[in-house]
Amino acid sequence: MEKLESNNKKPAIDSAKIAESSNIAKSANITASAKISESTRARLTPLCRKIAESSGADSGVLDSRILDSRADLKTLDSHNADSGAFISFVCLGNICRSPLAEGIAKHLCQSKLESIVQNVIQNSAQNMQATTQATTQTAAQITKQLANFMRANLHFSSAGTSGFHNGDIIDARSIATAKKHGIDISRYTSKQVSVYAHADIDLFVAMDMQNLAALRQLGFGERAVLLGDFGLGGAVVPDPYYGGASGFDKVYNMLENGITIMLESIAQGIITQSTISQGAQNPR
Repeated sequence: MEKLESNNKKPAIDSAKIAESSNIAKSANITASAKISESTRARLTPLCRKIAESSGADSGVLDSRILDSRADLKTLDSHNADSGAFISFVCLGNICRSPLAEGIAKHLCQSKLESIVQNVIQNSAQNMQATTQATTQTAAQITKQLANFMRANLHFSSAGTSGFHNGDIIDARSIATAKKHGIDISRYTSKQVSVYAHADIDLFVAMDMQNLAALRQLGFGERAVLLGDFGLGGAVVPDPYYGGASGFDKVYNMLENGITIMLESIAQGIITQSTISQGAQNPR
């Protein structure tokens, strides 16, 4: 991973910019704050903090890059399977909903993450007092940098709360639905959630209340959230197993919308955590 030039000096940010960073952190929460609850956002905080600290550079580097047009921007795009944050989507059998969610999350990270992050950055930039071309360029650069950073540090998987289909290839209808959207999940196989195999998961995203309850009974507690709490009004993602193709299409749309909001919320959380760290290092 490339880092800022190591001269053991923290970027010089004056008190005015520190105050400005606080405004940016607040404005960065506008986009998704109305779409997710306080409790859901609180459960995202440890994950966002972990990602923000994965840069290996000075804490607050993401936020300082937004603020300082003179910052020496380097790419934060190295991939380390042992670092970053791990997110697992969970349904009952891991053959319909959760593998489709895993495929969608990976696809969004590869193909649409920059536009998702851009919404967050643009929303943050609205509160910036400076409107110079240099600031505009910095906002564009940080959009790309943060997208690359998230892409390298978010790791997705899926599992089921039951072992009914352990080792089985997932439902052909999920494979077909994903394929219509350019996503290949044909090699995925079902696996059951385990307190041992999934001990490193930072966030479990459940499809319905039954899955959520099962995860909490396993002891995952605050690490388990409901996908429906991300912009879907708390709705559960219905199991399409006993229905037709239209049911899988409905599930796909729900998953894509919810995961988009989740990624947006994570991007906002990373900026917020970076700002908090920066403020701690640069007290008034």
